[in-house]
Amino acid sequence: MLGLRWFRDRNTSEALARDHGISRVTAYRYAGEFITVLADQACQLSRALERVRDEGFSHVILDGTVIPCDRCKEPAVSVKGEAIDLWYSGKAHTHGAGIGILIPVKQPRGGRELDVNTRTRNAIQHSLRCLGERGFALLTGRWRILQHITASPSKIGDIARAALVLTHFEYGYIT
Repeated sequence: MLGLRWFRDRNTSEALARDHGISRVTAYRYAGEFITVLADQACQLSRALERVRDEGFSHVILDGTVIPCDRCKEPAVSVKGEAIDLWYSGKAHTHGAGIGILIPVKQPRGGRELDVNTRTRNAIQHSLRCLGERGFALLTGRWRILQHITASPSKIGDIARAALVLTHFEYGYIT
């Protein structure tokens, strides 16, 4: 119950400890164990991609949503030798996604129109992308913990995987 309350209501460790009659440290540890146990139940990306391929799907939808976090100051050194914030996600000048990743084409400067083929391709991508957007909206709407993380940024992946397992359980999907 403690873990579910933490995911659903985003309660503090102090509130969870008080409500469950345990120490704050124990509540924090239980929440961490809850995340670990659930995240370990999530399907690994490689297995999910194999399943998609075996079932004959032609594409997958990836979502690169940035989850707000209040622990984002961790100094590091860039490959250029400059001091940077390790968790900062800045705007890149290229998408850098690699071969096989399709992104919409931006509108050209100066008010010029995209050609009809490019507009059609963009429309198809937007119609498919909305499915992934809906999936992530379901996760962040249902599990308030994903709306703002107070844990270490390195835990965000595990928290998201745990939320996915909870959602699959709730909707009767087996991964």
